[in-house]
Amino acid sequence: MTRPEQRFPFAGRRMRLFLASCLHRFLHLCYVIYRRGGKPHPDYLPEIVVSTRHRFVYCGVPLVGTQTFLDIFIRRPRIQGARLHRRTMEHVLALDPEFGTYLKFGIVRNPWSRVVSCYERVIRNAYSKDKLFSIRTVKDIGQICLHRGLYPQMYFNEFVEWLCSEEGSDDIANRHWMSQYRFLTSGDGKIQCDLLLRLENLKAELRPVFERLNIYIGELPIKNATADMVIRPLHRHFRDYYNVATANAIRDRYHRDIELFDYHF
Repeated sequence: MTRPEQRFPFAGRRMRLFLASCLHRFLHLCYVIYRRGGKPHPDYLPEIVVSTRHRFVYCGVPLVGTQTFLDIFIRRPRIQGARLHRRTMEHVLALDPEFGTYLKFGIVRNPWSRVVSCYERVIRNAYSKDKLFSIRTVKDIGQICLHRGLYPQMYFNEFVEWLCSEEGSDDIANRHWMSQYRFLTSGDGKIQCDLLLRLENLKAELRPVFERLNIYIGELPIKNATADMVIRPLHRHFRDYYNVATANAIRDRYHRDIELFDYHF
């Protein structure tokens, strides 16, 4: 079997991977010294968009179509007056009592599919930026090196095994592999959204929501993050990444998401 790094597309890939590996080790050493062996803090803060004009609160979950909505509402806004918050839903709703009367919605995704997206974007493509020592590359590698046992270009089954270990648990998780319910529920475990749409059928489910909010943006520009990856995905469909053991492991790891949002492999 050919290791993933042997399929790296750049000229001089061995040197590039060697330099990236050195950068990874250096950042990891800096982290260990700074934290003195401590563990990372969990990142469960969603990206929340609030529009007082259209009276909605959108709670974005990482790797669940959030970039599409940030483009529409914030980066290249097709509607005006929306604001971005990086706080919990509880904190945002406490900012103004009126926010509690707005339509609150979020989007969820099949957990098995989201793990594959995380693997392809965060793990396999960590070294694939045009400029190896750019701020973006350092940031992407940095979010990996904070976690013991996690490294770019690892096999998928190794990544699944790591996710199911203490190092990959929600207690110290990065936002990209944090359970979805952690972004969408309050401290007592109640879902904070009035509506939860499914990424797998987003265009059809979102249309009546936008009509209800009087938002007209034409065709929804779904942003396919996979299409922007330099290293192409290993398989066309997320199920092709799994065997029985890894599928069952992800079922156990994300059992709360699977129960709350009624997903099946």
